[in-house]
Amino acid sequence: MSRARIPSLLLVAVILAAFTSCAVTPAAAQAQAKRAVIVVIDACRADYLQLGSMPAIEQLAREGVSYRRAWTGHLINNTPPGHLTIASGCLPKTTGVIGFGWRDPETGRRVQPTAWEPIVSGEYAELIARSGAPTIAGLLKKAEPDAVAAAVGSVKFYAVASLGADTADYIAFTPHQPKAPKGGGPRPQMPMLTLENLGVPGHLPPQTVLEAVQRLYATPRRDPDQVAMEMTLALVREAQPTLLMVNLPQTDGAGHQSGGITAPQVMRGAVQNADAQIGRLVALYKSLGLYDETVWVVTSDHGMIPDAHAIPRSVINVAMLQAGLKPQGKGGDQHLWLPDPSRAREVALAIAAQRVPDVHVAFYKVRQGNRYRFELAEPIGPKASPQAVAAYQFLADTYACPNGPDVSVFSAENTMWGSKPKAPGSRGRHNTATWGTQHVPLIIAGPGVRTGVTSDYPARLCDIAPTVLSALGIAPRDMDGVVLADAVADARAWDSQAQANREAELAPLVEALEQQAQADLARLGLL
Repeated sequence: MSRARIPSLLLVAVILAAFTSCAVTPAAAQAQAKRAVIVVIDACRADYLQLGSMPAIEQLAREGVSYRRAWTGHLINNTPPGHLTIASGCLPKTTGVIGFGWRDPETGRRVQPTAWEPIVSGEYAELIARSGAPTIAGLLKKAEPDAVAAAVGSVKFYAVASLGADTADYIAFTPHQPKAPKGGGPRPQMPMLTLENLGVPGHLPPQTVLEAVQRLYATPRRDPDQVAMEMTLALVREAQPTLLMVNLPQTDGAGHQSGGITAPQVMRGAVQNADAQIGRLVALYKSLGLYDETVWVVTSDHGMIPDAHAIPRSVINVAMLQAGLKPQGKGGDQHLWLPDPSRAREVALAIAAQRVPDVHVAFYKVRQGNRYRFELAEPIGPKASPQAVAAYQFLADTYACPNGPDVSVFSAENTMWGSKPKAPGSRGRHNTATWGTQHVPLIIAGPGVRTGVTSDYPARLCDIAPTVLSALGIAPRDMDGVVLADAVADARAWDSQAQANREAELAPLVEALEQQAQADLARLGLL
């Protein structure tokens, strides 16, 4: 080849490269989502989705990726930390939101920032802001100042406030009916339905949302999921948010009242109703021409287990007495804040020493400088596998922080603390840390997402935020979770490597929790 031809060949190569770049740009732009919708079916066990036909969820699964072994991946398994973890990509030890309440490490007093007054006053949002935890909405609005973020629900105001945190434009829920006075007397009347009490002041929804709720309240029959979706649809029509986060609360209530998986006919109706509401939202997005530019996430904040077996509260009370502490309240729970935190080791050791078959392990919190961790109290329970103990250690450390409990106790599957239930399996709970309360559904679909894939990766709730941000073309920052690269059609190499590294750590833990659950159920005759 002559030297004279080299410049012309280089010119051709440059032109071809430029043409190729221009040719792929529209396709790449088309593959990137412009909007995101996250729907949380409260307390939805993964196996609930097998109870009957769920056309809307099944369609999203066909169009996207389903995570067969998705799990909460943190403690405590209840609403506020679950929803905040979804919204922030951060574990409770990072956000400081451990549950509904905890002991204030400075005053030593019990606080409940997730109650009605702290939420509507903005105190709860300020607490989240002080933690420094990022949020999907915050990073979205930083990248796109004109973006609109909304969190919507109905009766679970604390779920919606956790999704909205300190960064959503709209944080909308229905008025809260105060409880009856502790000393007795009539229960206060339900507040008037006005725009002022339809969410967090400063983040109230448009007037059209109030009108939609008023119309629904005028009908004789309604349920919390229907109310939540009616509010959501009205807000979408009015504001077309860039980021929409929705809590559907009814599945949680149905599980608590029936035992959950022990009442399949009850749960089938509850979850199919949630599916129907999701179908309404999908239909609206399609009618508005927004569906194809939206990444969709359907998940839950935690699972649910039936009260099929009981551990006597005396296990905790005896341990506290042996440590020189007076038992408080009813005693008996997995998460213990002690009147004297310096006795945590003694209490944990006293629990472990009883070797109760349904108590697998106890940990106690220790501080090293500005960091916290949980130490194992030996011996481990007689029915716990060493692999499960490693999983429990991992979970305990997810809420190792100043607000976290002093002692963390792990018990058998389908087992509750307290008196023996009158009808075993007739009530449900989720504060324990078994596979039944950890295992949740997770489906992701939309632009740039692989289609028709079932993944075995043990995705956690903290992985949702970085994955959604990545789908929107925004780099996640300072989050505990990773981008679920196996859901992405054209994943970046570093995201795939980060997920592979995390899988090596998490997969054995999830496998151990599953195996321990099966062993527990077999031993208790509950399979």
